Amino acid sequence: MEPASALQRMRRWPEYGGAPPGPERISLFLTNKCNLHCRHCWRNWADWDRSAASELPDDRWLRLVDEAAAMDTRHCIFLGGGEPLVRRALMMRMIDKMAGYNMTSWIHTNGTLFTQEMMDAVMGKGVMEVIFSIDGPDAETNDAIRGGGFEKAVANMRYFTTCKNRLALETPGLFLNATLTNVVHDKLDRFVDLAASIGPGVKVFLSALIVEDEATARLALSPEQKAALPERLHRGMVRARELAVSTNFDRFLDGKIIEDTMDMQRDIRPSRKIGLSGALCYEPWLSAAILPDGTLGPCCAFFDPKALSIRDLSLEDVWMGDYMQRVREGMFDGRPPGYCVRCPSNLFVDKEHIRVVVSKGLRQDRESALEKSCSTARRAVGILVEQGPAGLMRHIRQWFRTHC
Repeated sequence: MEPASALQRMRRWPEYGGAPPGPERISLFLTNKCNLHCRHCWRNWADWDRSAASELPDDRWLRLVDEAAAMDTRHCIFLGGGEPLVRRALMMRMIDKMAGYNMTSWIHTNGTLFTQEMMDAVMGKGVMEVIFSIDGPDAETNDAIRGGGFEKAVANMRYFTTCKNRLALETPGLFLNATLTNVVHDKLDRFVDLAASIGPGVKVFLSALIVEDEATARLALSPEQKAALPERLHRGMVRARELAVSTNFDRFLDGKIIEDTMDMQRDIRPSRKIGLSGALCYEPWLSAAILPDGTLGPCCAFFDPKALSIRDLSLEDVWMGDYMQRVREGMFDGRPPGYCVRCPSNLFVDKEHIRVVVSKGLRQDRESALEKSCSTARRAVGILVEQGPAGLMRHIRQWFRTHC
C-alpha cells in the first residue's frame, strides 16, 4: 500500500469528518493446505485446524468480493495460509469478479500449481503482482528446503514473462521471494542471476526467517554468517546493478531485521493526545486479513480464535464489530493484541514506513490555518536552502500527489 493512498483513506474516518470506510486492501487466506512441505513453514508448528471442513465455502468467498467492492476495497492479496492455488478454481472466479469491479490483486504462491491456461486467463484481469516463493537459486538448494518445486516454479515464471511480452503488458510484475537462511546467505548474487535469466523486470526480495521451533532454528544464520552478511549483500547489490535487477537487499544491512524478527515493535509508544495520528499502527483502519475459517483481523500476521468471522456475518459487520474496535483502541492504550507486539520484521518495516507518513499528515491536518501556513513556509525555506529549487519542486509535486 502506498503511503499517499493510506493517508487519503485515513482522512475518511469519522475523526476527520467522514463515514467509516472499508479496508483499502484485504489479505485472503483461502486455505491452509499446501502441496509442498517447507522446513521453515508455520504449518510445522501451528496447532490450529487445517482441515477442509473448517474452510469457508466457495459461495461465501465469492459474496465477499461483492461486499468488499461495496465498501470501496481496492486491492486483495491471495496468501492462502498454505498455497492459494490449492483452491485455484475459486481463486480464478474471484479474480474475474474483482476485475469487474476494477479491483486489483496480488498472488503469493509457491508457483508450482499454475497451468498455462490459468496464466493466460489472469492477463489483463488486474493481477498486479505474482510473488513466487523460491528458496534457492538452483533445484538442489531450493528443493532441500521446500521439498521440491524449483523447476516447475521457474518454468511458470518464464511462461508469465512470455505472456506479458506477447500481449505487451506491464503486469503482473514478477517477484522471486526467498527466505534468508543459512543455506542461501552466500548465494544472493546467484538469485540475481536467476531473476535476470527469467526475464527483464523480475525482482528479487528477501524475507527474514521467523524462528519458532527447532526446525526453523536449524536454518538460522550463525553469528559468523551474520557478520559476513553485509559483504554478501553488497556483492548481490553490485550484481543486481550490473544486470538491472531490482532487489530489497539494502533493507537487510540493518541487522535488527534479522536479530529482532519478532520484537521490532517494542520501542514504539502510542499517544492518544494527538488523535489518530498517535496510533501504534494503521493496519486496523486500512487493511483486513481473513483466515480460511472466515475470522477477520487487521493484517496477515493476525491469528486470534476470539475474532469475529464473516461465515455468518457481513464484511461490514465484522469490520466495524466489537473485535476490530477493540484492536483499534489497543493501538492507543498500550494493549494491542499479542500478534501486534510480535510483529514480524518483514511486515514491521513496511507498516512503519506507512505509519510515519500517515501520522505526519494527520498531525498537519489538525493544525490551524495560520499554523499550517507558517509551518509550510518554514519547511519550504528549509528545503530551498538545503536542496535548492529542484528539491523544493520535488516536494511540491509529492504534496499534490498526496493531497489531490
